[in-house]
Amino acid sequence: MTSSSTTTQLFHWADYLVFVAFLVVTILIGIFFGLKDRKKMTSKNFLTGGGSMHWSVVALSMQASFLSAIFIVSIPIEVYAWGTMYSYLVLAYFVALPFAGHFILPVYYKLNVTSAYEYLEKRFNKVVRTACALTFVLQTLLYMSVVLYTPALALAQVTGLSIWLAILICGLVCTFYTFAGGMKATIWNDFFQMLVIALTLLLMLIFGIVRVGSMSKVWQISVEGGRIEFDNFSFDPTMRTSFWTQTVGGFFVNLVMYAANQTTIQKYISVKTLADAKKSVWMAAVTTALFLILVCLIGLVAYAYYATCDPFLEGRITKYDQLIPLYVMDIVGHLHGLPGLFIAATFSAALSSLSGSLNALSAVTLTDFINPAYKRLKNANLDEKARAVLSRALTLFYGILITGLGFAAQFFGEVLFQIAFSIFGFVGGPLTFTVVLGVFFPFVNNLGALLGLISSFIVTSWIAVGAIIFKVLLL
Repeated sequence: MTSSSTTTQLFHWADYLVFVAFLVVTILIGIFFGLKDRKKMTSKNFLTGGGSMHWSVVALSMQASFLSAIFIVSIPIEVYAWGTMYSYLVLAYFVALPFAGHFILPVYYKLNVTSAYEYLEKRFNKVVRTACALTFVLQTLLYMSVVLYTPALALAQVTGLSIWLAILICGLVCTFYTFAGGMKATIWNDFFQMLVIALTLLLMLIFGIVRVGSMSKVWQISVEGGRIEFDNFSFDPTMRTSFWTQTVGGFFVNLVMYAANQTTIQKYISVKTLADAKKSVWMAAVTTALFLILVCLIGLVAYAYYATCDPFLEGRITKYDQLIPLYVMDIVGHLHGLPGLFIAATFSAALSSLSGSLNALSAVTLTDFINPAYKRLKNANLDEKARAVLSRALTLFYGILITGLGFAAQFFGEVLFQIAFSIFGFVGGPLTFTVVLGVFFPFVNNLGALLGLISSFIVTSWIAVGAIIFKVLLL
């Protein structure tokens, strides 16, 4: 490769065509389900798909909810910079997801809840329910702002387009199709977008191996560079990655995603039966593990490709967040259409995460805040027509709000990956363990649950924010 090439010169009209075609298909899926269900678009249909979705499609949709652009862009950078210890996260998937599916999920089905926090009121009281619902809203708004920024950064790098405009495109497209088609549009778009992501990652890996020479050469260069490591079993909590941080820490991170996250819960209850929901969980564990292995291999290939000419040190990029878009342009920029497919994949990941979160935010706000407040005032629940209108209005509101927050995400720091998962830890962790306390510890009372939530939120926030400010774990 040469160090003089620029990414913006390589983006061809065919790349724009591929990217625009992807956006058009995404929008059309939303319009299709909006028109198909226009006469029966109740709040239940809008928020949960009416409980009629097939478990295999839902499994990919659940995976898509957390397979954000951060996953595609940032995990290869982790492996590029720090090596293969990160791949031990695979083990956590096969513990955390079945744990959530077999111990937490049946509780939601038994109580027939739309929101996870309805369970917390039944188990504790309204104060705990409200506190946890607010915590979820905070977590989702913060995380989605970072998710939205990541593909915008990639698009801006390979096209020269303003990051602000790229954020606006992603935010508006996702808000529109979620607003139009509800949960069915979200799940089927997730399915389509997962196919785009899988194809793109395979092409990134194959063409990268071809450019380096062979997979054995990739492995040899990675060994010589100290990137192949599987024997770090240190208990030092300050280590960036070790067997324990990836397995134990990964278990808790995935528990946050799959046990108490409203985005996932709505997809659990979008299938017909509890047995189908459990099948979805197992399939999601397998496919997520395969995707993780794939992006880790891409990180090794990128390291081998740039082994003698690090683009950051050469000034081709100003921060490592830009590495993977550059890698794509370097290896397939001459094959018109493929860079456009990569941008479509990064947008796919972001749109999947954002769309599911818009559904979840709407459901939580309606179920945990608006309807209880209305019931206190009128001594009656909202009628179905009002719930259906509010579901869509809230989707529109949160779509605009997250798009606005995405503009601020570029000021969060150098490495989006740490920030994104710090958000899951310091906000989602206390929420998840409140649910776990309720399910497994019958002696925990209302006050104990509330004090535990508040104190754990304070401690985890202090740790996470401190790590970001002082850059303990940053590149």
